[in-house]
Amino acid sequence: MPALIIIDEWLLNDLYGNNDDNQEKALRFIVRLAKTSDKIVILHNSPFEAKMFRFIKMSENNNLLNSLSKLFHNSIVRNSSKTLFLNEEDLKPIPPKLLKLIPEDDVYLFQAHLSVKDSFILTSDERWPQKLVQHKSIKVLMRDAFLKKYLKV
Repeated sequence: MPALIIIDEWLLNDLYGNNDDNQEKALRFIVRLAKTSDKIVILHNSPFEAKMFRFIKMSENNNLLNSLSKLFHNSIVRNSSKTLFLNEEDLKPIPPKLLKLIPEDDVYLFQAHLSVKDSFILTSDERWPQKLVQHKSIKVLMRDAFLKKYLKV
């Protein structure tokens, strides 16, 4: 069964090269994702999508970043078998008790997750409370642990 992965902005930060080791892992993640039946989930008009478009624009004058940007955009984002796009009207509301635990700038990730059956959030964000990460209706995987397994295959 293909994985439905909701990725926060770590992927774009890593592709940008804020950490060379993570940039290489992000590249390997994209290549592996392209070869599998797994998909990413992107909410239109979300912080992730806005950052993705900024990354594309910022990479125009840098050959390496331009190549990474094109690879991600052409092999994943523009490929309907690799990306599931959601619109605001596709989102289910978050229960109020759960909403209180979610940092405001990350609400869109959890809305997408709760709206896409069998999905999970892949993050590097360690500031989320354990009560949220371990909630029975939420599946969150940490980037480093996930990539260690995902990239091994």
